[in-house]
Amino acid sequence: MAMLNGFDYYEVQFTKDGAIFDRSQLDQLLGNVNNYSDVFVIAHGWNNDEADARALYNNLTRQLAAAMPRFPLPGRTFAVLGALWPSKKFADAELIPGGGASATQQDAVLASKVERLKEAIAAKPEKSDPDPNAETAAAKLDDALPHIPNLDTSAQARAAFVAAVRAAFAGAAPSDTKDDASDRLFTASADDLLARLGNDDDDFWDETPPRGGAASFGANSFRPWTRSGGAAGLGSSITSFKNGARNLLNLFTYFTMKERAGVVGKSGAARVLDELLAKKPSLKIHLIGHSFGGRLVTAAADAVHKSGADPGPIETLALLQAAYSHNGLSANFDGHGAKGFFNGVMANKKVRGPIIISHTRNDRAVGIAYPLASRLNGDVASGLGDANDPHGGMGSNGAQKSDAKTNVALTAGAQTFPFNRGNIYNLLADTVISGHSDITKPEVASAIFSAVSAT
Repeated sequence: MAMLNGFDYYEVQFTKDGAIFDRSQLDQLLGNVNNYSDVFVIAHGWNNDEADARALYNNLTRQLAAAMPRFPLPGRTFAVLGALWPSKKFADAELIPGGGASATQQDAVLASKVERLKEAIAAKPEKSDPDPNAETAAAKLDDALPHIPNLDTSAQARAAFVAAVRAAFAGAAPSDTKDDASDRLFTASADDLLARLGNDDDDFWDETPPRGGAASFGANSFRPWTRSGGAAGLGSSITSFKNGARNLLNLFTYFTMKERAGVVGKSGAARVLDELLAKKPSLKIHLIGHSFGGRLVTAAADAVHKSGADPGPIETLALLQAAYSHNGLSANFDGHGAKGFFNGVMANKKVRGPIIISHTRNDRAVGIAYPLASRLNGDVASGLGDANDPHGGMGSNGAQKSDAKTNVALTAGAQTFPFNRGNIYNLLADTVISGHSDITKPEVASAIFSAVSAT
């Protein structure tokens, strides 16, 4: 056990398959769990190695510690459990479609992205043994490399390139395909796939920065929720197939992390929660997830063994710029009975207290991948990536198509909120959160403790 900003701090590390890497880490918390009334379980997202994850937990718990005195919680004692899972270091800006590289640089950029995808597939915890199956799958991507120079000129090269990428994922098609159209990565023809992802006639760029500012991203801010004109395209007609290949590799890396977050949540984190609740049934567990960590903790809540309970086994769920479909909690997102992939969280009453979801259109990372999925699926929306897009992201729009949701503004300055149990609260954070990873704010901590106070 360590101390982190006044909280007793524990860690548990997972493999990419959701196994607990070092059992002694969990045993340490289980041995001390009777000392606590509440445990925060925090999960990082895709843009983290272990050092980044620990820095995130340090910064977020510092804000939680500062907010805590303003919330009267007599007799309650808190610990923090930081989840560590093998997510690939993946900069937000790399999800931006299209240009940025000259024609002469395109081949080197694509080769580097193939290597990045190989690393993502073969990811493992530090000091662990190699995974031969993962390394074999990753090695299949080498077959894509010889075809990169000819992608713009040869249909045969495009077919071979796409086939090599897909071969690395044989038998591993994504799960929640209705939410994000990711099945198209595996089923569309090579030319159709690369053309859609590299098409240069959609107005996906807008030179006006998003509301709230995201200065670190520069003037040409990607705004998939607007179609207003005069925008630079996603590439020239000369480089569109290579732009498509770039976006394809980005999306496969993205969806690799998406699937892994779900597996770790369902197979690993849920097991941890079950063991904690078995050891101390009265324990109040508060799940906090950033980015794909939001998907991880939602999957964990959905899979906790104590099903259909009233009150539910999880006290609160905080999704901070979560990277999954904004329809994920919906009971009927298409008007024909289609349920979101994690609707079981609501239907089975897995969360006793409030569910809070920060969202902002300043979040380009979540705001880009799902509009690209719309393009893959051939959807045409008046505002790609906005709340009306079939494939919008939670961190961009909050939860959609849910009767339980309430929209609340998260504005600058410390706040308290009268949250109620069993409700979803979409926290519009345009003036507080400037980008996907800008979540360690006093306002966010106040919203989390407002939710905790409702339990």
